Amino acid sequence: MCWLPSGRPLRTVVPMGISEPGSRRQPPDRDRHLVLLIDDSRTMREVLKVYLMGGKYEFVEAESAARALDLLRTEPVEVVIADVNMPKMDGIQLLHALRTHEDAHVRGIPVILITGDKSEDAHARLKDARADAFLQKPLRAESLVALVEQLLAAHR
Repeated sequence: MCWLPSGRPLRTVVPMGISEPGSRRQPPDRDRHLVLLIDDSRTMREVLKVYLMGGKYEFVEAESAARALDLLRTEPVEVVIADVNMPKMDGIQLLHALRTHEDAHVRGIPVILITGDKSEDAHARLKDARADAFLQKPLRAESLVALVEQLLAAHR
């Protein structure tokens, strides 16, 4: 199931070259969108890519929130998909770091948080964190694709 911040449910590939420090590489061609996948589980990152592979996406992957913040300095990411439960810096802490980032581009990137926690408390924490949306595991491919498309359309 997928929820938007309003609380209502939504129904419905490899990093490229290295840029100079502090400079963001060129975005993918207009028909493709760069998605940053953040999860400490390689398997989960692969599942997300499989779910999204029918769309016009390129992927950058990070195994931690710290690595994701490094990548965002040089990668023209258009959507972030991050797991909530990660060691050291969790998805909610990452979201806070993104929303208070010095770079306006990074502050404005839509963020989807993914959680396996089904508790009311978890849902409240995610709403309070002000993610653009969150998804409940187990994920449904069609819900993920619809949500990514919706966020891309809203942020063009």
